[in-house]
Amino acid sequence: MIDFQQMTAAAKSQGLFRTFDATVLNGIVNSDDSIAVAIGHDPSQPIDFSDTLGAIESIIAMDNGFDGGAIFEWSSPNIWQSHTLFSQSCRGRHAIDFSYSMIREMFTHWGAEELWGATPVSNRAAHIFNRKIGAHYVGQGQHHSSGHVLHFRVFRDEWLEKHPLR
Repeated sequence: MIDFQQMTAAAKSQGLFRTFDATVLNGIVNSDDSIAVAIGHDPSQPIDFSDTLGAIESIIAMDNGFDGGAIFEWSSPNIWQSHTLFSQSCRGRHAIDFSYSMIREMFTHWGAEELWGATPVSNRAAHIFNRKIGAHYVGQGQHHSSGHVLHFRVFRDEWLEKHPLR
């Protein structure tokens, strides 16, 4: 049984924390209109993840305390949808390294075998980011708020083999 209250010591040493407080994630998504637009949201309407983070059996949210984080949403046994959020101060190599830590934590501590995401077709920077963190394009679809999206997946065994703990 997964202990939904804990994270590994390795993740904590890298500044990664499971959170039930939406302050950091809300701050990121509401700090810059381009972030809300990139995830298919109307920037004139603030986003509040507080209720989402209360679903402790189906949501795992992580953040670094100030400018990066993700919400992992249970899809089916061992499969989680990933929603990453980074402010302007957490881009490039910093965002990739932080994402590696979150992916590793999901695979080694939370029992995930697969992580997937739906990225708006218009968000080319996120397509590049997805590939840089080891995700593979697997198709296209329609999302209720983001419209036309590209689907990306990361599989545990393949990712851990390509990204050994350093």
